[in-house]
Amino acid sequence: MSSQSHSHDHDLSPWQHSHRFDAGNRRGESRTRWVLALTVVTMVAEIAAGWWTGSMALLADGWHMGTHALALGVAAVAYALARRHADDTRFSFGTWKIEVLGSFASALVLGLVAIGIAAESALRLWRAEPIGIEIALLVAVIGLVVNLASAWLLHDGEHSHDHHHDDHDDHPAHGHHGHDLNLRSAYLHVVADAATSVLAIAALLGGWFYGWSWLDQWVAGGRFRAEYIAGGVVSGRWATRGGGALQIPKVVRRAVVADPGWRFVVADAGQLEPRVLAAVSGDRRLAAAAAAGDLYAALAADSFDGDRAKAKVALLGAMYGQTGGAAIPALAVLRKHYPVAFEFVEAAARTGEAGGLVRSWLGRTCPPAAAAWRDAGLDPPDEAGSAESPQGGASGRARGRFTRNFVVQATAAEWALVLLARLRAALAGSRAELVFFQHDEVIVHCPAEEADQVTTAIQNAGNLAGTLTFGPTPTNFAFTTATVETYADAK
Repeated sequence: MSSQSHSHDHDLSPWQHSHRFDAGNRRGESRTRWVLALTVVTMVAEIAAGWWTGSMALLADGWHMGTHALALGVAAVAYALARRHADDTRFSFGTWKIEVLGSFASALVLGLVAIGIAAESALRLWRAEPIGIEIALLVAVIGLVVNLASAWLLHDGEHSHDHHHDDHDDHPAHGHHGHDLNLRSAYLHVVADAATSVLAIAALLGGWFYGWSWLDQWVAGGRFRAEYIAGGVVSGRWATRGGGALQIPKVVRRAVVADPGWRFVVADAGQLEPRVLAAVSGDRRLAAAAAAGDLYAALAADSFDGDRAKAKVALLGAMYGQTGGAAIPALAVLRKHYPVAFEFVEAAARTGEAGGLVRSWLGRTCPPAAAAWRDAGLDPPDEAGSAESPQGGASGRARGRFTRNFVVQATAAEWALVLLARLRAALAGSRAELVFFQHDEVIVHCPAEEADQVTTAIQNAGNLAGTLTFGPTPTNFAFTTATVETYADAK
């Protein structure tokens, strides 16, 4: 029996159909590639400029643009893969799923970069870096222009998308329905990046116009390096150029931390100006009260029936020219029991009202100009109430308040200079270092085991400065001290 071979070749083409679900968007693909190239160039420029200038806003904008470059790259690859595999039967419902996977990958990268930027921003708050605002602003504006141009290109490319669904009416919907989801995703990414560029520009402009650029000028190597000017104001007090460096704001005090094993000794010369008045006026009764640790309490016990608040109002009112309200009866008591000290400031006020000049204890002369004392750096404390600024009336009375205050504050500045000189001499040879001074406060950084010796040295230097400046006096230039690991704990 002979075997016979039977051929069963059949043509299945009548039962097959193409898996090309659309003809693609060549114009959109071309626009996407152009935008990708533009975005990559701008991304590199912004990151480099942000790193060079230290602008966190610009660096964040550059990395954010990098995520969009990745998204655009995914879109470009998706176009290429979709076109290459458009007739591949393994893609039963077409190649549109590539877009979904690309968008998911882009979202993951964007989230990771956001976490990284948040961490770097937090680090910058703790360890500030200078910012070159002008250069950063220029590059950020360029980035915004690039983003707007990219959005226009992608939006224009979206309108040119043509779909061809011939012979496919029986297929399930594949998600396009006249919209290129790949191009739409890229367009939204670029629009979001433009919004980020606007925020970066706003942050840089805020630093430029509102004086927030002090990091650029006064921070180097992670440290605040202000410029101090000894005797920079007419009273002889120190002045500074560098972001309000005569005080450490409360919001950053927690960042002032001693080295491991070291401590800060923070010392305030309590009630300094009333004590200076006691010493410079020669009023023995007031000087005896100033020998106590709390001058106001001693004054109250001596003359104000134990009313510390009334004693404080009287003394500050005499120094700062407060003549109304609750100060009137208090000043009457002060005039009666401490006539020498009261006449000392009254004489200075009369000289100023007459247009004359007054001098500090060591000879510093007040300016002849009729400037307000605030412009001259003579700010009274908050407790002085209405004496904080010149009241209404003739300019002569305002100048009288200025000269009344000058003779005390200028002399206090002279005492402070002597204090610093004596304290430096006392710390010589030790590891302790004087790290901060303002008016009546000093901060010494020292090993923990030397903190007690430093505290004693500060108190001794204060009293020795009083003796060297005023001669023998019972006035005690007392300090309130605190030994702490961070400056915030002392305030």
